[in-house]
Amino acid sequence: MISKRSLAVPLLLGATVLFGSGCVASLWVPVGPPDALVEVQSGIPGPGYVWIEGYWEWHHRWVWQPGRWTAPPHASATWERGRWEHGARGWRWHRGHWR
Repeated sequence: MISKRSLAVPLLLGATVLFGSGCVASLWVPVGPPDALVEVQSGIPGPGYVWIEGYWEWHHRWVWQPGRWTAPPHASATWERGRWEHGARGWRWHRGHWR
């Protein structure tokens, strides 16, 4: 007989791999986002900081997420901005990420 405890470890490891890797359910939005807002960048907080552009996010309506300054995870990192992509099922968000 297999104990509940012996099943818990593989299930926990599987969930960690699945969700720790950034795997999330896709959200399809029926209408495209509005045009991006023009943002005024505040003063850079320090050397090496990178401006991350603002973007539209869907919360049963379009909500603007303002841009921000952030420090890269390492010196050679570059930011790839997020984007909305149109497909047969509607609009889908691809998160921005560091390379």
